[in-house]
Formats: sequence, C-alpha cells, structure tokens
Amino acid sequence: MRAVTFSSAVFAMLALATLADTARAQDGRVYSIDDKDVIQPTAIKKVQPEYDEAARADKIEGIVEVDIVISKTGKPRDVRVRKGLDPRLDGKAVSAAEQWEFDPARLKGLPVDYSAVLQLTFKLIVPHNEKK
Repeated sequence: MRAVTFSSAVFAMLALATLADTARAQDGRVYSIDDKDVIQPTAIKKVQPEYDEAARADKIEGIVEVDIVISKTGKPRDVRVRKGLDPRLDGKAVSAAEQWEFDPARLKGLPVDYSAVLQLTFKLIVPHNEKK
C-alpha cells in the first residue's frame, strides 16, 4: 500500500512539474539569445527584399536591420526597423522579413516566442558588360 502511495505522489509531482514547464513556455514571455536554455529558431524560408527602383538608380547599397518576434508558430510578428538604410529600402526590408518562416525557438521541447534581429542586405549587381 505504501509503494502505491509513493508512486502516486511521485507521479503527481512529475505531472505538476510538467504542467509548470508547459505554463512557463506558454506564459506570453518573449525569449532571446540571452536565455540559455532556449534552442534558437531556424529559418526555413528566407525572402530577399526587392530593390526600390529609385534607390537602385541612386546606387544605394547596405544593410537594414529589423527587429522581429518569431512566434510559436514560426511566423514573424512585430517587425520593425532597428537600423535603417534609406526609407525606400527600409519598407522593402520589413516586407521581406514578414514573409520569412521559421522552425520556432523551443524551451524544453515546447515552441516559444523569440526576439531576434535580421540583417537584410541590399547589394547592387553590376552586369558583366558594364564592368571595367
């Protein structure tokens, strides 16, 4: 009889611990690289930003950094420019970042929201016949 009581108590403790972990992973917190136990998300679909034609004509190149929250479903949300390059390209970078897809970050096997920074590069490609 005692062994059954002990087993029930251990089972109940494990169930409570599992419920606590589940609640912690789904409590609405946004994790980041600073959280050591979180497995970082992995990009499974990357979308390159389109060049704005006026910015291309002005030969603007560089990197736009965007802050994003990668949701538990792997979809980006709360995308905004952290470090802009040119307003014509900043919007294109945000649009591209919103189309990315991720295998979400995980904490103890459960998907969690994760804050990250994406760097989207705008690089002009000079056609071969225009090179000197």
